[in-house]
Amino acid sequence: MKISLPLRLLGVGLAISMLMPALAAAPADNFPSRPLRFIVPLTQGSGSDTVTRFVAEQVGKELGQPGIVENRPGADTLIAVQSLLNAPADGYSTTFPTRARHRCSRT
Repeated sequence: MKISLPLRLLGVGLAISMLMPALAAAPADNFPSRPLRFIVPLTQGSGSDTVTRFVAEQVGKELGQPGIVENRPGADTLIAVQSLLNAPADGYSTTFPTRARHRCSRT
């Protein structure tokens, strides 16, 4: 089956028009525009705290924003997890899991 020239041009025009929104997308906000928050579920001086502080320092150097480490020990790490769940979902808060501590619990 032979496709006529006007039909080909119509197909090319449709393909280009479908790509235009992707090309005209607005530039994203410069991430990060404020300090990053690292929530540690254990006390200061623990292995997780030491590693998190090292990672926060390196990430801060790379991204140009400081990494703030918050220790939230207690309730077998549930306080830290609840703090993370209550944080806005904007990508500025994270936690480092500890081994064998994540499980389902009723709240």
